[in-house]
Amino acid sequence: MSVNWVTLDNQQRPVPLPGEEFVFEQNDSDARLSLSCKTIDKTPGATIDSSAGGRLFLSTQRLIYLAESTDSRYHIEGKGDALFDNLAVPLSGFKGARLHQPWIGPNAWVGVFVPTNGGGLNPELAMWEMKISFATGGALDFARLFQRALEARTLQQSHIDELPQYTPI
Repeated sequence: MSVNWVTLDNQQRPVPLPGEEFVFEQNDSDARLSLSCKTIDKTPGATIDSSAGGRLFLSTQRLIYLAESTDSRYHIEGKGDALFDNLAVPLSGFKGARLHQPWIGPNAWVGVFVPTNGGGLNPELAMWEMKISFATGGALDFARLFQRALEARTLQQSHIDELPQYTPI
């Protein structure tokens, strides 16, 4: 995982890595995405908060979140705040994920991951929990495509194959 290391093109989209294919994008300003991350197994704790909105990208190699607001912060207890612009997590860093569908409130996707060494997070070896809330939809599609991207990565495929459509005999 890296904080504030995503390279953007002139259209403010992530520059693809070699062999990378983007499979999900939610960058509509009306989508009202929010991101929160926190360490779950180390102290001092650290948090990332981007409740003012952002853009989400999923590729065959990584998950990328771009904060829309300059008010987004990265906080480490005892060390203070830093500006948060973007976040990239390689799919290989995820240890688990689930879709959260509350009775009241927006659907959310929750994932647990280990940050990459040198990615800008301290403490670097802590487990982190990421929660992405989808206020106006998209959580189900994202969760489905995330699972398929993980499976393709496990099978060492560089793309996500669509299953053939069912036709009765």
